[in-house]
Amino acid sequence: MSYSQTRSHSHIINDWNRFIRFMPMGKIRLRCDNRTVKVNYLGNINILEDSPKTLIAGSRRASFSGRLAAVDIAENEIKQSNIIITGGAIGIDFEVIKMTVVYLGRQIIVFPVPITRPTPQGNICMFKHALEHNALILSQFDDWVQTEKYHFVQRNELMVQLADKVIIVEARPNSGSLWTLKFGLKYGKPVYVLDVPKNRFMFNEFPVEKYELT
Repeated sequence: MSYSQTRSHSHIINDWNRFIRFMPMGKIRLRCDNRTVKVNYLGNINILEDSPKTLIAGSRRASFSGRLAAVDIAENEIKQSNIIITGGAIGIDFEVIKMTVVYLGRQIIVFPVPITRPTPQGNICMFKHALEHNALILSQFDDWVQTEKYHFVQRNELMVQLADKVIIVEARPNSGSLWTLKFGLKYGKPVYVLDVPKNRFMFNEFPVEKYELT
């Protein structure tokens, strides 16, 4: 990374931390299934008390049709007054966050990194919009924690545990969305998969249902 890139990165993170400085923040213990999880929160903590909650997950490299599908699913779930859960990544997550803001829905974004160091940086503007519309951001990781690959898996597990149902729009072999699917089945959550023909083969071995827009 060049000096200019490092400086730009630092500026973005500093701007984010100035933005969140006066927002509700803290640490709480969540009872998730059979375990207690310590999490840091930012934003509207009262959302946690409401239900139902729908996790919408999918590929970072989503197809155009997958992105359109994610928008339709988010709209459909919001119209049913469901709280939306996402992981804050690019691709499907980004589309869901954006449309939840547009449709004035309620959402929980779970970071795989400390709240003070959001990633990807290209999504920070959307995170700000979400917070301005009473979203909640959660993270299991304190500021001093260095991000590891397995943190993304832990993030996916927490999202599933918070959700009442899980919807997967697109996923690729060995993707994080497959971890989400497996956690959904592990914790007995209803798991739905959008019927995207090119992805059908990935889910034949799992007891999942086809997601129908209503």
